[in-house]
Amino acid sequence: MRTASVVLTLLPTADVVTEVMMGAGVIDAMSPGEVWAQMGTIGIEEVRQLGEEVQARRPDVLFVDAPVSGSRAPAESGELVILASGPDSSRALVDPVFDALGRRTLWLGPAGAGSRMKLVLSTWLAFEVEAAAEALALARHWQVPDEALVALSEGVPWCHHTRRAS
Repeated sequence: MRTASVVLTLLPTADVVTEVMMGAGVIDAMSPGEVWAQMGTIGIEEVRQLGEEVQARRPDVLFVDAPVSGSRAPAESGELVILASGPDSSRALVDPVFDALGRRTLWLGPAGAGSRMKLVLSTWLAFEVEAAAEALALARHWQVPDEALVALSEGVPWCHHTRRAS
């Protein structure tokens, strides 16, 4: 007995996703009511176009945009954050899959909202890395010991890091 059917794609580019799902006919082989969860970071416009193509070609397939936040280590340990967006009716099928892949799923609205949030998150993280590098460069210029900078960051509530074991 089939209780759920979900197709996941986590491929590197929109062209590859389109070739696999549309060109190779995977979307045509899906049964009505099944979910396609597109989980790659492939671009906001590209996700919009895929959603429109699914709607035109297979309106009976539920399209979910669900890029992930996390690298290889979080993926291997099931600690990804999934930025999901798509029809509410897809959640019952896809949530158990997302629960197995990640530690948290944020449902953000209609398909496409996940990719938009991923862009916002990536921009935020890039600025955090840049700020840390600038602060470290300034500290080194003024000969502030690295240990002092780390000790200071431990008392700053907005500065999150992993403490090293002593």
